[in-house]
Amino acid sequence: MYSPVNDLSPKGEELDTLKMIYGDQIRIFSDKSGGEIGIPLDLERPIKVTLLHHNEDHVIKTKHVKHLPCLKLRFVLPANYPYKEPPSLQLECKLVIPGRLREMCEKLHRQWELTQDQVLFTIIDMLQQMMNDEFDSLIGSAINCGSDASLYEELVEYDNECTQKEFDSTTFTCEICQTSSKGSRCSKFTPCGHTFCNRCLRDFFLALIRDGDVEKVHCPDINCTNEFLKIREKYMRLDTLSDPNFDFNDFRNKLMTPFIKLTLLQKILGFDDEGKELYRRFITLYQDHQHAFIAKLFPTRLVSCPRSKCPAMIFREDMISRLVICRVCDYAFCNTCRKSYHSDSIDCSRRNDTKQYQGVPIEDLEIWLESEPKSKKRNDLRYRYGFDLMSRVSQEYKMDKLFNEMLADESQGFKKCPTCDLIIQRSDGCNKMRCSSCFTFFCNVCGIYLDHDHPYDHFKEPTSPCYGKLFEGMPGMEDI
Repeated sequence: MYSPVNDLSPKGEELDTLKMIYGDQIRIFSDKSGGEIGIPLDLERPIKVTLLHHNEDHVIKTKHVKHLPCLKLRFVLPANYPYKEPPSLQLECKLVIPGRLREMCEKLHRQWELTQDQVLFTIIDMLQQMMNDEFDSLIGSAINCGSDASLYEELVEYDNECTQKEFDSTTFTCEICQTSSKGSRCSKFTPCGHTFCNRCLRDFFLALIRDGDVEKVHCPDINCTNEFLKIREKYMRLDTLSDPNFDFNDFRNKLMTPFIKLTLLQKILGFDDEGKELYRRFITLYQDHQHAFIAKLFPTRLVSCPRSKCPAMIFREDMISRLVICRVCDYAFCNTCRKSYHSDSIDCSRRNDTKQYQGVPIEDLEIWLESEPKSKKRNDLRYRYGFDLMSRVSQEYKMDKLFNEMLADESQGFKKCPTCDLIIQRSDGCNKMRCSSCFTFFCNVCGIYLDHDHPYDHFKEPTSPCYGKLFEGMPGMEDI
């Protein structure tokens, strides 16, 4: 703690005066030889701060801030200050353009040469004026941190701390109880900006969570409530969900994300045992509500984990990929066959005996292909599965169906590898086939596996159904 200088020297009087004016903003050295002060850089208009990729080819993060770390002035007062010797000055600010700090110091030193008297207050005032009048030339209209992530995080964190301090010291009138409280006892919702005292919010949210109405845990302002109901009603309508231009990302951001920041909810409920229990109950109920909601609107997007001991329900954001990863047990499985995930080159949809194709009932795919584009039957299926999924899967099903018909035509000469399902057509050679993908040996006539070490025995054994058929059907052998 600073104690006033106990002499009436000009140096002592000046230090005492500065401490009275700037308070905690200034620090006087214990030996009264000088001190340092931070010049706040609080902006009227936010400035953009940018973080780039390490090779600086694209932007990773951006944020607009109104508070920047202070410009620090360090001053040392020699024995003959203020009449015979000037103060020693040092400026520090990592945001000021290189070279400008030296120019600023030179200008401040000249101030003492003009008066040769007490100049510290004038120097501090000049610095404040410089930063206000010449901000763009000293720092710039935007701050590019390059790939320096630590600098970017430092600037963002400093702005957040200053903004919170401003909020904590401001007085607000709670819109629920109509009493005035400091911001430190209130919470502000984003992006609406509505502010309520924490006591009213806790009582309100506590009742909602205990009653299971977790979807109402958001800003209690009537306008925000009406806006939420309007958005929810919009996405519950069949014509919205069946629209080919349906924006699923917008739906996810507006209705699948908690309507209150979880950190804010934790702060309001408190960190005692009751608050922690209420928070856990909110999370559990919210997830259950989301599962029921998604199952109703998008039944094919919500799948259960195949592991019998895992109760997790997984929401599929990517409907194109068959890969699904359980968020609880990390099990990676194929959504079509429900077994451990395998390569996309293995099409398990043709092995599925549940009368489904890639998770969609074949009956529904047939209806989709037979119906007119704007018919009620198609709209119903579009609502149930989504337009993109039905369009893609129905076309793949149609092509596979045609391909299987072609495979069934023996005149085409197509065979399927019994191991990996690769389709192979013999162009020449004998009936001992080898898959080019998994190297399995099999018979081109009957399709069974052949012994890897003795593949020709199948055609030599008199009891074999393909006895003597090693060259049967081989081009050029018709007349032999």
